[in-house]
Amino acid sequence: MRPVDVRDLSEAPLPAGWEVIPTPGHTEGSSCLFNGATGQLVCGDTIFCDGGVGRWDLPTGSLEDLKRSIGMLVSLSAAGLYPGHGRWVDSGGRLHAEMALESVRGCE
Repeated sequence: MRPVDVRDLSEAPLPAGWEVIPTPGHTEGSSCLFNGATGQLVCGDTIFCDGGVGRWDLPTGSLEDLKRSIGMLVSLSAAGLYPGHGRWVDSGGRLHAEMALESVRGCE
């Protein structure tokens, strides 16, 4: 197997059912992993439980991109939410994503 360039996750060998979801905002190349069959969302630093979000004040971060990315994640209706930091949940992931979206909508 050849090495995978993590800047192009479309080439990553993922287990069946998993897909890479580009989620720019925290940084330009942010991505999440989603399993539509199980509803599991590995969301890295894009969103956190209880409505937290990743910083967007980094060199390639963008608040507007983050808002769009989180809105798209809400539409996935995730069950489990597995962020890069902090606690995770096996159910109710969409609620946490909705709280994150509400959190960034008030930011400017």
